[in-house]
Amino acid sequence: MTILAIDTTSQWCSVAIYFDQQNYFFKHEQLGNTASQRLLDFVADVLDQAQLTLEDISAFACSQGPGAFTGIRLGIGVSQGIAFAQNKPLIPISSLDGMVANTWLTRPELFHNQSVTVAMDARMNQMYTGEYQQNDGAVPHSIRPIQLQDDLTQSQSDSKLLVSYQCAQYESFGSTFKSVIEATPHALGIAYLASLLSNLESYLPEYCQPLYIRDKVAQTTLERTQINLS
Repeated sequence: MTILAIDTTSQWCSVAIYFDQQNYFFKHEQLGNTASQRLLDFVADVLDQAQLTLEDISAFACSQGPGAFTGIRLGIGVSQGIAFAQNKPLIPISSLDGMVANTWLTRPELFHNQSVTVAMDARMNQMYTGEYQQNDGAVPHSIRPIQLQDDLTQSQSDSKLLVSYQCAQYESFGSTFKSVIEATPHALGIAYLASLLSNLESYLPEYCQPLYIRDKVAQTTLERTQINLS
C-alpha cells in the first residue's frame, strides 16, 4: 500500500509518500504563510522523487489538526480535492499523532517503552498536548484525548519524554521531563499511521473534518490587556 500524506498545520509545509519503513520520500520546509502557493508543487516534487503518479497512490492522508486554523483548512481542502479526483480514500490523522510517529520513525532509540507527552504551541499562552505510551518498541499510541493546556505540569505525572513544537517559551517547559525532543508536525508520521489502518475504503473524503480543539481564533483586546498587566 502506498500512502501520500499532507501536513500544513504549522509553519512547515510537509508532503510525504510512504511505502514501508525503509522506503519513503518527503519534502518538508518552513514556508509560513506561503504554503498555499507551494503545496501542489510539493506534491508534484514528492511524486517525482518516488517516480509515481497520483494514480499509483493507494490512499491519501492529511493532518486534521490541531494547529493553525488556516493551515488545517488548506491541508484538508487540497487533500479532499485530490482524493475526490482520484476516487481514493482520505484518512484524517491528528497533527500530534503524526509528530510523535515521525519522531519514533526517525529516532526510535529515544523512546525506551515509556510514556510520552507531545506538546504544540497553540498561541494565546496555551499548548495542545497529547499523552502517549510506547509498548514493545512499537509506535507510541494515544492514551487520552488531545487537550488545551497552559501548563505542562498538568500532563501525565509519569511521562518521561516530551516531544514538543515551539513550546520553549512556556515557564513549565521541560521541567517535569527526563528528556525533551524538539520536533515539527510532519507528513511522514501521518502517512505511516495511515498505512497501519485497515478497511480504508470506509475513509471517504467527504468525512474528513478539521480537529480544532478550540474554536476561538484570537484573544479580544481586553483579554490581551489583562495578560500584559498580570
